[in-house]
Amino acid sequence: MGWSEAHRRCPEGVTPAVHRTARTTNSVVIAGSADCVTKFVVELQNEGVFTRALAVGGMAFHSDHMSPVAPALKQQLQQVVDARLFGHAFNFA
Repeated sequence: MGWSEAHRRCPEGVTPAVHRTARTTNSVVIAGSADCVTKFVVELQNEGVFTRALAVGGMAFHSDHMSPVAPALKQQLQQVVDARLFGHAFNFA
């Protein structure tokens, strides 16, 4: 499933989070509430879409679940990571 299809198909509580394109793969990482993601994954598997769970320690790092802690995280990261290494400043909220 590609990026545009993921945006179109993800139900409420599930967000397309990371898009990877390469010669051999076009994959999307989805994130969100565990129950919503699980239900959507079952639906995709029933359609024959390959899925794989990522080991994220129970945290939906690429979802809206991180919004409440984003300002504090940004402040802490700016103290330990030199933005010049990335060529840009941190862009999240």
